[in-house]
Amino acid sequence: MFGSGMALVVLLFAGTLFAYVPLAALAALLARAGLGMISPSQIRVACRSTRSDAVVFGVTIGAALLLGFDIAIYAGVGVSLALFLQKTSSPVLEEYIFDDSGRLAPMQDTRQRANPQIAIIHVEGELYFGAADAFLTQVRRQADDAKIRVFILRLKNARHIDASTVMALVALREYLDKAGRHLLISGCTPDVLQVIRNSGVLRTIGEENVFAGDPINPNVSTRKALIRASRLLDSGEVDIRIFLDKRKTGGRGADGDGDTFLDFQI
Repeated sequence: MFGSGMALVVLLFAGTLFAYVPLAALAALLARAGLGMISPSQIRVACRSTRSDAVVFGVTIGAALLLGFDIAIYAGVGVSLALFLQKTSSPVLEEYIFDDSGRLAPMQDTRQRANPQIAIIHVEGELYFGAADAFLTQVRRQADDAKIRVFILRLKNARHIDASTVMALVALREYLDKAGRHLLISGCTPDVLQVIRNSGVLRTIGEENVFAGDPINPNVSTRKALIRASRLLDSGEVDIRIFLDKRKTGGRGADGDGDTFLDFQI
């Protein structure tokens, strides 16, 4: 703004003097200013960091040389957005189990399930509109195992859930209902829980089947979901160990029920 103001003052009071400045001198001044805007170190970073950064840089500089600066900006932003959507449109779904220390860990073999009829599916990544179809497809692929009667979706690390993902959850619920199976949700962050509640899907899935995450111990909501799953199946006891940090819970269970021992039976 300061430079523009100075240029305006000069043009108003000394504009005629510019007629005597050689065009070659102005060209050299513009070339010098342009060179000063080029940072070789930043170009190296953009070209070497990731393939996506290199593509965005190449498209932007090519558009700037061939089409103009304004179009180059639109082209660079458009390519960046397209690559971002492609990168974040595939959430990671992995089945988890409770290990010997009571912590949730990726399952290596289906024989590790404490109850072969219950599966804990950990969802990691973005769940906005661009990922909704991939999310539903991956869950249905894991739901092909007819032995599993209850699916627990652990949404602790799921981010940016929107209407498309909510509709995918409804479709998944209907898909499981047709086979007499159940869908539970655990580890919901406040943002995710608010979207599920505002959309009305909380009533569809059932408040008793959705468990909010605990800020002190993230495993508590999954423990509650496992208890709910056991009741739905009317199964026998399954040994589940939950890790609690008593320094944070004051010697009480993280869910405030007075439990102080680390072993829970469901």
